[in-house]
Amino acid sequence: MENIKFRGVAVVFLIIINIGTMLSQGSEIYQTGDSYMVARQFEKAAEEYAKILIKDPKDAYAFYKRGVAYLYMNNFDAAIADFTASLKHGEEDPDSYNNRGLALSYKGKIQEALDDFNKAIKLDAGFAQAYINRGSAYIALNDYGKAIKDLDKAIKLDPKNPEIFIQRGRLYYSTEKYDKSVKDYSSAIALGLANSKVYFNRANSYYKLNKFEAAVKDYTTAFELDPDDLEALNNRAYTYKMMNKEEEAEKDRQLLNQKRNEQFTPVDKLKFKTFTSNEGELSIELPENWKIIEMPQFDSLKTEFIITPEDINPASQGMTIGVTVGIMKKLSSYIPVSSEPEILEFWKGSMNMSNEDMLIYKVYWQRHLQLFGHATILNRSTIQASENHISFGLYEYAIAWGDNLIYLYYQAPESNFDYFEKIFEKSYQTLKISDDFDV
Repeated sequence: MENIKFRGVAVVFLIIINIGTMLSQGSEIYQTGDSYMVARQFEKAAEEYAKILIKDPKDAYAFYKRGVAYLYMNNFDAAIADFTASLKHGEEDPDSYNNRGLALSYKGKIQEALDDFNKAIKLDAGFAQAYINRGSAYIALNDYGKAIKDLDKAIKLDPKNPEIFIQRGRLYYSTEKYDKSVKDYSSAIALGLANSKVYFNRANSYYKLNKFEAAVKDYTTAFELDPDDLEALNNRAYTYKMMNKEEEAEKDRQLLNQKRNEQFTPVDKLKFKTFTSNEGELSIELPENWKIIEMPQFDSLKTEFIITPEDINPASQGMTIGVTVGIMKKLSSYIPVSSEPEILEFWKGSMNMSNEDMLIYKVYWQRHLQLFGHATILNRSTIQASENHISFGLYEYAIAWGDNLIYLYYQAPESNFDYFEKIFEKSYQTLKISDDFDV
């Protein structure tokens, strides 16, 4: 049976550049760096601001702008350090607090980020973006009531900004206020943000309200605006089925299968490249058009990143296709394990616990292997969160390496897993661990 897919509430932290308050310091000396910023050449911009800081190590503006460049480069630790230096050597500035809060948010330090957003708002009560970002932080903490209040305030301050309506619409959807969600998406469309994702999300809200005709209309618009949006086509097929329009549903199913097949390059014609973790501890091969995205690090003993063909922000979007790679070090320091078999037993238990609330979690087969003399487990499984979510096929690969656990979770929609399985099988066999990995 088809499954309708929803994009629920997303935590959207925005990167805000506001240089107007700091341009009175003789902006000609910053002109080269600012030009690189406008051209989105952030590494070159950071280098130019660094030259200024060599001459004047207390230049607050140079710290601020280099911090923004680092923020765009996803170098969050460096961004935090520069915004802190800007605040130390200059005046208390709402933009520096707001942007430092963003960097903290991306590192998962939500409470510290909230403190900074609070300071930004205290300094500038009309700072709409700070309210948006604080609202996103509240969403991350599941405090939807405060998030709604902040987004309400942001809309009052900036009523022509469609992005705020989209964020609040997602939040209303997540809290099952589907009629309000429809109104907010409609406002975003009226303000000119009429892209496929907005129509898709409004269609989902209409679907939840059992307004199937309106949902079909919006799914159709979403698909027309983005012919590669197969989720819209999938959901329209399912909505037709709910309307007992089986002929239309079957046409959509056939078109969906056709377009899925057209999207995929034969695996034997794909070019693979090596992806390596930041510390160089492990590497694997995947198609060259995939990209590596670092995940927020909450613990010095745990590192995690994803490799995916999708353009996503992991703070606000879930991955559909790709692999999650993680390293957990020194397990015996916080888990009662003393051998590699015990580590794998711990991993199996944690998988069962984390998936016990899923509608479906099924392991089809399990292989016990050896990797360079270390014990491993490879599962072929499927998972589905609820009837309203698609099911995913998974390769779950866990390696006990001394006192450490390495895991790789390969995933793709179950409907396409036969294709991606060939990629995943080739990939996990290319896994390499560095000689100096901490055993």
